[in-house]
Amino acid sequence: MRFRRFVVDGDSMLPSLRSGDYVVGHPVDRVSPQDVVAFEHPDRRGFWLIKRVVATGGTVDLDSGTVNGVAYDDPFREELVESSSFEIPVGEMFVLSDNRRSTRADSR
Repeated sequence: MRFRRFVVDGDSMLPSLRSGDYVVGHPVDRVSPQDVVAFEHPDRRGFWLIKRVVATGGTVDLDSGTVNGVAYDDPFREELVESSSFEIPVGEMFVLSDNRRSTRADSR
């Protein structure tokens, strides 16, 4: 198992992670809602993002706080600034920042 270290730069994951915090992670085969993941930005090679998994497929409705019609535990829901619904293909992740007012660099 190969571990990788990341340094948080910015406040998109406040209050969970602060700028300057270190995060150590390793590749996994599966993720679950509420997991924090690091992944390379799809359009910026070498630029990594750290986000929280909301869903791994199905319909995400941010306005009602549901995934596939079932309420999900989202301690950061009060931070939502818009209402939207998204269809997530099976095998893909829907991720959000914890500090949702500070960035839209997530699945929205």
